Amino acid sequence: MSFPALLAVSILACHAAHCITDDEIRKMKMKELKEFLDDRDESCSGCVEKGDFVRIAIEVKDKKISQEKQKMKGYTGEYPKKSFWDFWTEESLQIAASSELDTKGRKLIADAVETCFMQYGKSVATKLKKGPAELLKTSLKSPYYQAGIRGIQKLITLCASSPSLKNAELQNACEKEFVPWITNVGIENTNPMYEILEQMKSEL
Repeated sequence: MSFPALLAVSILACHAAHCITDDEIRKMKMKELKEFLDDRDESCSGCVEKGDFVRIAIEVKDKKISQEKQKMKGYTGEYPKKSFWDFWTEESLQIAASSELDTKGRKLIADAVETCFMQYGKSVATKLKKGPAELLKTSLKSPYYQAGIRGIQKLITLCASSPSLKNAELQNACEKEFVPWITNVGIENTNPMYEILEQMKSEL
């Protein structure tokens, strides 16, 4: 492939992923710079001046954001052609795949999520006279999506810290975490979602 062709491919790929420029980094506020570094699992220990943060940010700007952290920024994919429970089961598998869980642990998480979302998704949709597809559509929006991802992260942490955890115990934990979430998705109540995300920030 010729150099002009390679350059064109590079530019198109960069455009699709929004390759951030040095100038864009320099225009960031301190809070944005810290979040930028945190997204890439980087820090600037001992940094005081903004210029120090900018320098480190420019050095690591090409480092990919982990899939888990990318998901916490919101859903950016195409509208999924699948059921409410199938979508969230796949999300749980994707997140579990990047965790320390083994294959058995990942399957436990996925099975618990699928059972919970199918049972209570159908129940909530029926009570509210909505279709499960409407629940899926709402769950992809912010802050519902991020709160849902956080719930999955908590289940994975529980499973990883308790190797002897039984299926029934994980299922109970899943229902405790997600039955209120599914209900709030159904009635489109954002307040509990923001509370979940604020609590997450305080735990970091």
